[in-house]
Amino acid sequence: GDLGFGLPSANGEQVSLVVGTEYRNESYERIADTNMATGNFTGLGGPTTTLIAPDLRVEELFLESNVPLVTSAGPMDRLDLQLGYRYSDYNTSGGVDTYKFGFGANFLDNRYRLRAGFNRAIRAPNINELYSAQQIALWLGSDPCAGATPEYTAAQCALTGVTAAQYG
Repeated sequence: GDLGFGLPSANGEQVSLVVGTEYRNESYERIADTNMATGNFTGLGGPTTTLIAPDLRVEELFLESNVPLVTSAGPMDRLDLQLGYRYSDYNTSGGVDTYKFGFGANFLDNRYRLRAGFNRAIRAPNINELYSAQQIALWLGSDPCAGATPEYTAAQCALTGVTAAQYG
């Protein structure tokens, strides 16, 4: 909320601040029954394995602030500074800092707004991206060594391990 003070050029508009913390613990578990584990169902492309992954934990501390710099200055109604910071500590990859700096200006009775900013952001992998198991899957591509008129020559396909009996 408001901090109870502001800049003289902001005509009484107060600096505001939000501070918080977050803790997340994510777990991932996939238990395949006998039919899934042996690939008995059509359309799956292969067996589905059982997977119990380690937890993904993150602890975060964040803050955001809005600082009114100028109000009622000719055609400019307001000029604000926006600040933000977040520290995230992942049990898989360690700590990382992200932040933002920005300015916002309103003009001509708040009919126009101009904003500019700079930030550093990250995207950490989610638990599925970190721990999902490799598996056989269906493929929608085409085999350049198969069919009535293969795209590749028999010699090219032989270099990939395709025998003469398999060609075409």
